[in-house]
Amino acid sequence: MTPTDATTAPGRALLAHAGSTIFGPQWQCELAQALGRSDRTVRYWLAGTVRIPASTWPQLAAIARDRGAELAGLTKMLSTLERNPP
Repeated sequence: MTPTDATTAPGRALLAHAGSTIFGPQWQCELAQALGRSDRTVRYWLAGTVRIPASTWPQLAAIARDRGAELAGLTKMLSTLERNPP
């Protein structure tokens, strides 16, 4: 079985981990919006009621990369201020 199989705990756990890491505690609605899905669909995925489409994983990876780039830029700005406070 692969992580994209929503009937397995690893696929659902990976979705939950990615969603909460990227979007924080209220991640389900934000993730659904970012993926162009309803929050109900995300809840079905988490419950294992509906299979997580394979196309979700590349979309999620792209969202994570974008968020990572945003955080890297923020980290750079904050590091600069840490060394040279305003």
